[in-house]
Amino acid sequence: MPSIGFKPAMRTLPGSPERARHPGAALSVRWRRLVASGLIAWAFAAQAGPGVHADRIVLGQSAKLSGASGTLAGVQYRAGLLLAFDQVNREGGVHGRRIELVSLDDRIDPVRARANTRELIERVGVLAMIGSTFSNTVLGALPVLAEHGVPLIAPYTGVGDLYTGRHPLVFMLRASFDDELSAIVRHLGTVGYRRVGIVHYAIPMGDALANDLRRRLAAIAQGLAQVLPMALASPDPAAAAAPVIAGAAVHCVDLMLLGVSGRDAAEVIRGLRTRCPGTQFIARSLVDPIMLRKELGEHSTGIMLTQVVPNAARGEHPLVKGYRSLLARRQPPSTMDPTEFEGYLAGQFMIAALRQAGPQLDRDALIQALEHTAIDGPDHYRLRFARGERVATRYVNIVMLADGQRWVD
Repeated sequence: MPSIGFKPAMRTLPGSPERARHPGAALSVRWRRLVASGLIAWAFAAQAGPGVHADRIVLGQSAKLSGASGTLAGVQYRAGLLLAFDQVNREGGVHGRRIELVSLDDRIDPVRARANTRELIERVGVLAMIGSTFSNTVLGALPVLAEHGVPLIAPYTGVGDLYTGRHPLVFMLRASFDDELSAIVRHLGTVGYRRVGIVHYAIPMGDALANDLRRRLAAIAQGLAQVLPMALASPDPAAAAAPVIAGAAVHCVDLMLLGVSGRDAAEVIRGLRTRCPGTQFIARSLVDPIMLRKELGEHSTGIMLTQVVPNAARGEHPLVKGYRSLLARRQPPSTMDPTEFEGYLAGQFMIAALRQAGPQLDRDALIQALEHTAIDGPDHYRLRFARGERVATRYVNIVMLADGQRWVD
């Protein structure tokens, strides 16, 4: 893997060959004997904490891997993590240890997510959690993380509470929903859409999104023409979308912001393409564009989306080329997926942090390493924390789904 903008900081251990010229040089003889006998990995593992073994590092994930709503974001994000981890494992791992990811399905159920997190920490004994998906499930697991002092890296959500600094164990590798909404409002203000509407879930978080959009539009002297609530987690997305479509068709808007995701979003778009053919659509990144393409086919063309990672379909940056190269090796070869690419970048950042932490790895060493790790990507994209900071990026890009599986930005 080519260098991606960081230099791992290796610790010098007592008695190591690097200290042979110092008064404790005699200890280096014992050190060399340990190396020669193959016991060095055992010596490290004996002092390590949960999830760190002589030959492997175990990470945990609770994600939506099945269930209603149609989105496969949990599967796609996990696939991206595994692309990065499998690659480094083929190259010998990190400090001689392969990375193992144990993923449990929570089906976007906060109770199940909390139980999964507890099982991964208490029974499996993971070093850290990574790539947990969606807002309510991530928030539901926070008490378990705090109870055990286990870090969570790169959850797949942008819910505002995780960006306040109140959760020092949570390391965010994506821009917030607030950042994405800001980019959307800037865009619609520039383009000049006169009538704007929103479809949102009929839950407090959805109501808050609609109110936030109304406030932001008022700041640019524009009103919110339609506010359409939709049932969450309906077993029949088409039935849940029907009253939304009927309400929207009374006075079609120029631009509809989709505050729903998965098949819910697909059914709303499908209905309004017929009833309001002039309406354009824009959504935040969690809408799952791959699912939209699959569900809507040519009717997905023209949908605008915010993305919190660069467009992996273009450019020659090593991270982008590395990802595309791994996709080309699959059988059959697969196409670029922004959710998978986000998972791949999170995996690369985790690998960089594990290298930075050195061979004597535990949770404290990992947290310290996370604060001193950075990777650079294309388009001014950078992941970097600082001491005490837990948000690594505010990057937001707006893309449009085009024909032929293309993405335009």
